[in-house]
Amino acid sequence: MDTDKSNFVSVKTTIELKDIHPQGGDRRGAFEELSFQLFAHHCASRGAVIRRHGAGGDAGLEGVVINIEGHVRAGLQAKFFNEKLGATQWKDLDESIRTALADNATEATVAEIFVTLPRNLTQTQLGKWTALCKSWAAEAARLKYPRDVVFTLWDESHLRGSLLEPGNRGLLLHYFEVPDFDRTRCRQRCSATVVGLADRYLPDLHTTTAAEDKLHVFLRSERCRQQFLDRARENLRSHAWLPKEKHKLPESLHDDFANTDAAWQHALSLFGDGVSLPASFTALSAALDEAAETLVPLMQCLAALVPPREPSLDNDYSSLGPRGPHGEMLKRFDTWEFNLRSLARYLRENALADQPCLLLTGDPGTGKTHVLAEVCSRYGEQGGVVLFVEGSKFSTNEPPWTQFMRWAGFHAHSARDLIETLSAMAAENSLPALICIDALNDCAGCGWSCRRWR
Repeated sequence: MDTDKSNFVSVKTTIELKDIHPQGGDRRGAFEELSFQLFAHHCASRGAVIRRHGAGGDAGLEGVVINIEGHVRAGLQAKFFNEKLGATQWKDLDESIRTALADNATEATVAEIFVTLPRNLTQTQLGKWTALCKSWAAEAARLKYPRDVVFTLWDESHLRGSLLEPGNRGLLLHYFEVPDFDRTRCRQRCSATVVGLADRYLPDLHTTTAAEDKLHVFLRSERCRQQFLDRARENLRSHAWLPKEKHKLPESLHDDFANTDAAWQHALSLFGDGVSLPASFTALSAALDEAAETLVPLMQCLAALVPPREPSLDNDYSSLGPRGPHGEMLKRFDTWEFNLRSLARYLRENALADQPCLLLTGDPGTGKTHVLAEVCSRYGEQGGVVLFVEGSKFSTNEPPWTQFMRWAGFHAHSARDLIETLSAMAAENSLPALICIDALNDCAGCGWSCRRWR
């Protein structure tokens, strides 16, 4: 696949935010989602970015950035005031920001709140915005925030500029340029392929297979997420048994303890928000192995402090327990090391979650088509963006991407634009977009493979 920037097709630069394509018939919701995606791109380096859904968001914010302790560092408030900006709208905005400040006052770690509006402010309105910022700063001080909170306005000009950046092209296409290519279109295309399979896919006869499990890992599906969380909870439970402060250990072990704690904190940061799947199974696996490795010198020193075991009768099991406080501590660190390595091994075995492409092979009649149809159907039901097509659809000598885009109904743009649009659609629920082609041998020479994009 050629992904050179020359494949980009130019689009108009006049973006009317008030004409954003509605999502589920809702322009306000679409504007909030667009605002969050731009916020997520902008704040990606600050910490884990989390979407907060619901009327008015959660705690006055549509999205937040959290640090490793789970505290909010930055937030987003999106207001789709596209027709009028009067006293009612200013009051609405004021109440939302004050709610955000109050509901986050316990930790008081919020450093910046971004506000998005689909309009530019007049000079008078800018004066009103400035006055509100001063009032919000005073409210933050009253709530005992230790540092000044910055209030950043992203108006229509700023949002337009952001959308025209190359890294946000998918958002531009999805929300403004290709209204006929959306989730509904993808579901229709996928459903048509599944129906066309006839008796090659009988959902009532489905039985879970190892190949299906691998596909779910590859897709980072809800099933994969639940399996990961269950495994992580099981392995990380023993961390609660460890000492939390170095003074509970002999002074000679303080440096080793600090090294182990630093390695664990690094690994912990790679888990992300603790609810979603980690960004990289491979990177987290390596960090957990490193954290386990730092425990070795600490345990060796502890072992040297444990007194030798007293001789006992063959049937005397009382002497098999920990030998003194150091023996008990050694047992806890040993259990923690085992669990770190166990979770690291699980992540390595499921590193398929980090791969962009997957080729499923097998003899004719072994159920490949059935499994792909099952996975694509269920993935779409979960909210995943799926395009599932049979290889027999590629029947001409035209470039495969040209044939695929015609089948998908993605017109007048390039293959790279299709991928960027799918990625923007997928970002709305954090599930990778999937292109799945069944029976590659039916489109000989096209060079296709199964791919996903995030």
